Amino acid sequence: YSPATGAYQNLSYQTGVFPAFQAAWVFAFKNGTLSTTTSAATGLSGIAARGAVKSGSVQVVNVNSDGTGGTVIGNTTVNVDGTFNVPFTSAPTGPIRVVVTGGSYVSELDGSTQNTTLNITTLIDSVSTIPVVLPVNPLTTFVDSYVAGQAQAGLRSLTLAHQQSNKFLMQAYGFPSGTLAEQVLPSFSAGASGNAAQLLSVLGGLESEAVSINVSDRGTLVAALSQDISDGVFDGMASAKPVSFGNSTLPATAGASQFLSAVRASGPHRP
Repeated sequence: YSPATGAYQNLSYQTGVFPAFQAAWVFAFKNGTLSTTTSAATGLSGIAARGAVKSGSVQVVNVNSDGTGGTVIGNTTVNVDGTFNVPFTSAPTGPIRVVVTGGSYVSELDGSTQNTTLNITTLIDSVSTIPVVLPVNPLTTFVDSYVAGQAQAGLRSLTLAHQQSNKFLMQAYGFPSGTLAEQVLPSFSAGASGNAAQLLSVLGGLESEAVSINVSDRGTLVAALSQDISDGVFDGMASAKPVSFGNSTLPATAGASQFLSAVRASGPHRP
């Protein structure tokens, strides 16, 4: 959807294990300009997305071998276009995690401004693998949670768990084989296509599902699904324990059939 013209535009999308994903709508926003003054060795540049993110805080931490967070090596805030630049205060010691907390964003479902107090994250194996622009969004959060769960259970090393997590989740969400969550950048232009459009369909579906469940902070659904996938399966459980969600527990189908229904229900048009 373009606010300038009032026109909706259908977008192409990839099919996959969840073939019902369809990116048939986006808002058009003016793209921001990322600073490239930091290098992979001294800092990183990224972009946060739940929809078009307008604010929030950013923290970079070292990651321990069991997937837990370690020492903090950088802090900053999100710019009004969702971008951020974090200079490292000390050299990373191995894998790192970027954590974006709170802030506001424009919903991919209905264009409303939403506020959240919760986190989205991205895991990087080493500074040598940091992309020029690092995305942080619900999808990278799910990948990160899967990795941490596998590492904490002693099932795989962080690196092997990261490979497995990307392979499973990216194919499940309809991306082409070999696509890494850390390489898919959001685009909020009317001409978004391919992986960028597929990412928007995921964001829109999550927003639609959160609305259907009637949560005040839509980020709580992402947080609950992140906990759900930590054991490698979307089933409403985390290591055989029900995932808490609001005043109850997360439905077993929240990460699968309920999500697909939400994508379909969201439709190609916004109010």
